Amino acid sequence: MREGDLADLAFLRAKTIDLVFSAYAFGFVEDLGRVFRQVHRVLKSDAALVLSLPHPAYDLIDDNSEEPLLIRRSYFDRAPIDYAWNGIEFTDYHHTIEDLFSALLRSGYRVQQWGLRVVGPVLRHEVMQTSGRVLSPARAV
Repeated sequence: MREGDLADLAFLRAKTIDLVFSAYAFGFVEDLGRVFRQVHRVLKSDAALVLSLPHPAYDLIDDNSEEPLLIRRSYFDRAPIDYAWNGIEFTDYHHTIEDLFSALLRSGYRVQQWGLRVVGPVLRHEVMQTSGRVLSPARAV
């Protein structure tokens, strides 16, 4: 087990990994392109990157407000969001859907499946969840 920067994958040889799975981790990454490029480098030719992220629209809502669905920021505001959960400090980086797709495509991925599903409110950012499955590398059809 290793602990460190998600983009620091230099210890892995190119095209050696069968699958990369991420549940919500990319929301805490400022530079998605850097991480996606490194993951793309280590994935085998037809290996999948499976990821799950909170829907970017959720960052608009102030979930600590007494008023229901109080909008606190613009969808296009990319300023980091600092918060605490169970006494632990976090920084969340807001990425629009365009940011996510652009970073994936520029890193050489082909999006094969994209879905939106609503889940129960278990943790912060889990009211709406986006899940995607992308394959690496992009191949001409």
